Amino acid sequence: MIGRLSTRFALSAPAQTPDGQGGVIPGWTTAGSLWGRIEAAQSRTDGDLDGPRVRSLVPVIVRDRPAVGVGWRLVGGGRTFRVAAVDAAALRHGHVRLICEEEAP
Repeated sequence: MIGRLSTRFALSAPAQTPDGQGGVIPGWTTAGSLWGRIEAAQSRTDGDLDGPRVRSLVPVIVRDRPAVGVGWRLVGGGRTFRVAAVDAAALRHGHVRLICEEEAP
């Protein structure tokens, strides 16, 4: 554990592998590891033609890493998160808030 960053995450970047038939297979490439802190989830309702859909957004605070982007994945503490947004302006220098959606196991 480093300070208040108590969860060790494996960081993965989206990758595509040719499938040999002109298409690609989506996957992940390991991009390292980092320490972070999972904050309380926030719910948001989105509407579409099928009706309202509730999304649970989970902020994860990490040390500032310019390589982390939307669509990346964090795995740690028995949970998997996909980065939906990066909010670097809201925190003190050296940290960034990743707004994530938790993926179902």
